[in-house]
Amino acid sequence: MRGERDCKARGRLLTWAVGEWLLIAAVFAAAGAWPVPDVNEAHYLSKARHAFDPSWCEGDFFLESRGAHGLFFQLLGPLAGTVSLATAAWIGRWAGWLFLAAGFRHAVRPLVATGGQRLLAAALFSLAIRSTTMAGEWLIGGCEAKVFAWAAVLVAWGDLVAGRWSRAWLAGGLAAACHPLVGGWMMIVTVLTTLASYLFGAGGGEAGVNAASGKGMTVGAVICLLGGLAIAAVGFFPALLLNAGVPADIQAEAARIYVVDRLPHHLLPRAFHEGFVTRHLLTILLWAVVTAGLPASALKRRVVFVTLTTVGLSGLGWLIGLGEAVAPDLTYQLLRYYWFRL
Repeated sequence: MRGERDCKARGRLLTWAVGEWLLIAAVFAAAGAWPVPDVNEAHYLSKARHAFDPSWCEGDFFLESRGAHGLFFQLLGPLAGTVSLATAAWIGRWAGWLFLAAGFRHAVRPLVATGGQRLLAAALFSLAIRSTTMAGEWLIGGCEAKVFAWAAVLVAWGDLVAGRWSRAWLAGGLAAACHPLVGGWMMIVTVLTTLASYLFGAGGGEAGVNAASGKGMTVGAVICLLGGLAIAAVGFFPALLLNAGVPADIQAEAARIYVVDRLPHHLLPRAFHEGFVTRHLLTILLWAVVTAGLPASALKRRVVFVTLTTVGLSGLGWLIGLGEAVAPDLTYQLLRYYWFRL
């Protein structure tokens, strides 16, 4: 009898969890359901279709150029190659929103107690991600590799602030496999957070517990470390080959075009809209005020460290941007890695 009650209780919990997940996905869909194709969908889905069927637009320079998002093309290629690109975009969008919703729910569960509160958090997050960034970044959007990478980053963030750095590392590796830059930055944050925990035992979690007890990395942690690197290599390795065999002067000019002419709103600090920078700094200030008012805990310390690490990386990007006047080629080579992404 007791077992039957437990089974029914678990069933109700599962039903509520699924309902919450779908409602969060609906919030994200409302934020990203603009007409197809989005500017990036035209590129991503065309390359995915060509990867599935190389005879489609055979000889096209762009479609046959090297790319760093092969996992996306391989997974979405069969879809893009069998239905219209518009239909593929909508199916891919819904898949992305569902993955984002799952990642977001995982990220906020350590912080927000109830489903209703998490749904409100999702709505606030959806508004904030569109209204507080300074470098033109977005998270909830169309069908492209970045959306799926962000879903994995949210999972990594949730595991990291919960003190499960090994799982965070694996999720970061999956994000990097989808999108090397999005996932790569999260892996760097994971490394820095984990090092702080091992060195200082700060914030508890598996790393802090091991450090406090004098233990080093466990066998499981080493396996996760190697596994995360292996998964990330799916995205990193093709990205590293993009400039293979390209003369240095052409690489330098390509970096300048990429940073200065093509994507300055993402990459070049001096080109950022002053109002966007102001609203971003005000958001950081608001976060600091709210956080200061919360009671002390290991969870809070980890949230603060992870957040300040991402802000610190952004600040480092600003410092690199100051080098444009004295070493422009080096500055552009460094800025093309999207220091302001997280």
